[in-house]
Order: sequence, then structure tokens, then C-alpha cells
Amino acid sequence: MCGIIGIYSEKKIELMSLLYFGLLGVQHRGQESSGVILSNGETELEHLHFRRLSTGKNSVDSLFAKKNIPIGEKFSLAIGHNRYSTSGSVKNINNIQPLLAKTRYGTLGIAHNGNLPQSLAMRDELSKQGDIFFSDSDTEIILKLIARSKRSSLVEAIIETLEVIGGSYSLLFITKDEIIAARDPYGIRPLCLGQFDHGYMIASEQSSFNKNLGVNFVREIERGEILVINNEGLKTHKMNIPQNAAHCIFELIYFARPDSFQFDHSVADFRMQTGKLYSRRHSSLAIDAIVPIPDSAMYFAQGYSDESGLPLKLALLRNHYIGRTFITPGRKNIQAKLSPIESLIRDRHISLVDDSIVRGTTSKNIVDIVRECEPKAVHFGVASPPIIGHCSLGIDIKSEEELAISGGRSVEDIRQSIHADTLNYLCMEDLRKATSHPDDFCYGCFTGKYPV
Repeated sequence: MCGIIGIYSEKKIELMSLLYFGLLGVQHRGQESSGVILSNGETELEHLHFRRLSTGKNSVDSLFAKKNIPIGEKFSLAIGHNRYSTSGSVKNINNIQPLLAKTRYGTLGIAHNGNLPQSLAMRDELSKQGDIFFSDSDTEIILKLIARSKRSSLVEAIIETLEVIGGSYSLLFITKDEIIAARDPYGIRPLCLGQFDHGYMIASEQSSFNKNLGVNFVREIERGEILVINNEGLKTHKMNIPQNAAHCIFELIYFARPDSFQFDHSVADFRMQTGKLYSRRHSSLAIDAIVPIPDSAMYFAQGYSDESGLPLKLALLRNHYIGRTFITPGRKNIQAKLSPIESLIRDRHISLVDDSIVRGTTSKNIVDIVRECEPKAVHFGVASPPIIGHCSLGIDIKSEEELAISGGRSVEDIRQSIHADTLNYLCMEDLRKATSHPDDFCYGCFTGKYPV
């Protein structure tokens, strides 16, 4: 999971505000590093490339704090990337995207959100044929394959490459005078198009489109679409696509910002609907208040409260300067991130609700923190089914062994391990029911069945 943005302007403008706030709009998708490539639209020699490992928990601010970032100068093109590593070392600066290379098609930059499961095999084969790699990121493989292509145009070379790499990808390319966006044929990762007075913006999520800066959402990039933006306007090329999409359902459950419109769904509305469906299944629990674990469980909790009539108590205060604990787990990190409000918890039967249980360590630590406030009972509700499968398509679940439910463990085993009085999950039937087109999603982490 990463966040990518691209900007194309018909004329040179001071686009740093668009770039900065665009990257902040997808900061939740990755906080390990940020990078940008800028072009003046005239000559390849004017590509400017900046990358920065995160210092603290805001890699975007870390990047823009660099003294050599050309604030105030005018450019016409840019791409940017926030990294959350599923492939390649976190600390290797050569893995920080966007990547930049000189090819027979000119200087080419790339930003990638997704994962290529066959990357190791492809890297080995390319290395045997003489290619030299400067990173251990799977994204560099895409650049190498494009550079090897004998096709007459860059777009043809991109299409040829994408037809062989497989996996999940939402991609942005930058040349001296155009931006090219591409999305895999299953549409696993999100990508959308926005427009402003002088041009267009591409981003992982609508949350990058700042209306105060005049950027408005236009549409989602279609699966299998390669969209070229240059001085001739917009031109779409299409790859062959399967009958059904395979959008990552975990995007709607957890990763996406609630103010985004993703996979034809309002993220906030989807989460509230899952909360309502969960409430109907578990109405017999004796509960005084619903306590969401911020932030991704907030709208699930709101739907749960609306349907059940139970009060919603914001009894856990989140420190927003601490990163997402799915990305950076640990008891000390969670204690720094979440502070309980004792008066809202003491002597109550509360239902803690969270978006998911992956490894279980975060859930256990939160329950323990809440129990220090002496509630009468701690019930635990989960806004998704039990996670049983790893993910090789862009989510950091590398093996079944690390999961809470691995090794034949039951839901009751998990309940005991996280120290909850009861544990209830959203069922698969209700998860599917919460979407308007349930067959167009990948549920692999809940079923073990994947599209690729």
C-alpha cells in the first residue's frame, strides 16, 4: 500500500501547493518515505528529483523541509509518492519512489502503488541477461522491462510491459512533457482523476483533491486503462480486462480515508453500513456503550450505534502524531497513540470496535489499556471477518503464520489471547452485502482465494 499523485498543467505554474497537499491527502497510505519528480515541460535536463526517508511520522513534511526543494518556482508536471514498503528495504534510499531512469524513450519517472508477486523471479531472469539493479524494489523491474522494449512508442512499451508483469498496480509515469497513468486489469488498487483550472491531477484517492485549491474529482481511472495526459488533452488506451473486477475490500475496510469515493463507493457510507449489519447480528449483547478504536473504526461504530440505539462514546483519544499501528505496531507505540478517558469507561459494559484483527498484538494491548480503567466488561467487535490468508498484492501480510487465527487457532482462542469478554466478527455474508457489486471485490485475506 502506497500513495501516489501526478499533476499536469497546461502552463508552468507554482504547483508546490498542489503537490504538498496532494501528498498529504494520501499520507495515510504510507509514511516511511516520500519523493517527487518535477519537470518544466520543455527539456529532459530539467527533471528535478527529490527523495527523503521519514524523520518522525510525516514523510511529506520531512521532504518539503529540504532546503533545496524549489518552493516558488514554476513547473508544469510532477509526480509524487508516499511509501509503505511491501517489497524492498525500508532504509535503502534507492527504494524511495518515484524512481527515475534514462531510456530509449527519454528520461522516465515512475511511481507505483501495488505489488508484483513474481518480482523475484523476474529480477533473477533480468539479472542473468545483464541488467543491473540499484534498488530491491519490484517497481524497478517495470522500468527495466520498458527500457528493453522494442516498441515504437512509450505507451506501446508500457502496455507490453504491463501485459507480462501481473500482480497489482496503479502507476504514474512522467516524461518531459506528459503524465501517463495506468491501472491493472482487475482494478485491485485505487486510482482517480481530478481537474483544476490549468490541468489535471491523478491520485490514489480523492482525498488528495483539495477543493480549496480548485481541484475537483472527475472519475476513477478504469481498470486496464492507460491514460495519457499531454498538450493534446486526454487519451485513453485499454488493455484486455477480465469479466469481473477484484478491488481490494481491505481498502474500504481500513486503508482508504473515509472522505474518499473509491470503487464506486463512499468509504464512510460503506463503513456505516457494515456497522448496521453487524448490529443486527449481535443485538443480544448486554452493552452500555460503543467505543470505537480510532480512526478507521469510527464510521463502523457510528453505523452500529445508529442501528442499535446504543450510545457512541469517544473514550479513546488518538494522538495523530503517531503513525498507523498496522504499519508500526508495538505496546509503547499504542500507549503513545491512544489515551483512554476513564470516566467514559469505568463501571460500563463497553463494546470496543476495530476494523480488523491481523496479528492480534494491537488488539490485546488496547484491551489491556482499557481494562486499567475498570470497566465491567470489554466486548470486542470487528468490522471484518477473520483474516486467514496472506496478501501478495500490496498489503503487509506476508504469511499465514503471523496471523492471529493461524495454526488452527479458533475465534475463542483469539478472544482469550486479546483478553476480551466476548469477540464477534462481521460475517462474510454481511461484508458482501455492504457493497453494491459484491462479485467485483477480492476477499483473499478472508477466503484464501486470490485473483492473481
